[in-house]
Amino acid sequence: SGSKYSAVKSTTLSTKPLPGAKLTGLSVAGASLSPSFDSSKTSYAVTLPFGTTELTLTATAESNCSVQAQLGGGAPQVVTAPLTLDGLSSTQENKIQIRVSDLSGKKTTTTYTLSVTVAGNTSVSTPSVTANGKSAQSTGSLSKGNLAFLVDSDTSSVQISISADDPNASI
Repeated sequence: SGSKYSAVKSTTLSTKPLPGAKLTGLSVAGASLSPSFDSSKTSYAVTLPFGTTELTLTATAESNCSVQAQLGGGAPQVVTAPLTLDGLSSTQENKIQIRVSDLSGKKTTTTYTLSVTVAGNTSVSTPSVTANGKSAQSTGSLSKGNLAFLVDSDTSSVQISISADDPNASI
């Protein structure tokens, strides 16, 4: 009659972490990211070959997130599959902002930056050489910036014409 009773209710709570506004994968077709993808890093760079005007971007995020990509001042585009962005500049660095937004109610956003450089053309056309008004014969191929031409021993003037395949290159 003097006993006390207490009721204990035991409950097991199962919690799983809420998804964050993070990418789980990022790639550019035909190119390697620098540094390699790591969801905790938000800045990447990639160099594309000379003449490239577009890239195909694949950005995957954790569940319950949306992903948008924006090249420069262009309109943001939703990334639901590989997305092709065109209009890359060959004369300046291209910045692509990739925004990952959490749709689970946390309202968080993470922005990743991809700096894209289009490589300049390093090829130079074979120079033409005129000596005393006559075309001179080359003795080989343009390799490491060296090419020899044979001219007559009585040559008094030589004209060399060199052009680059890249209109933005300087020689």
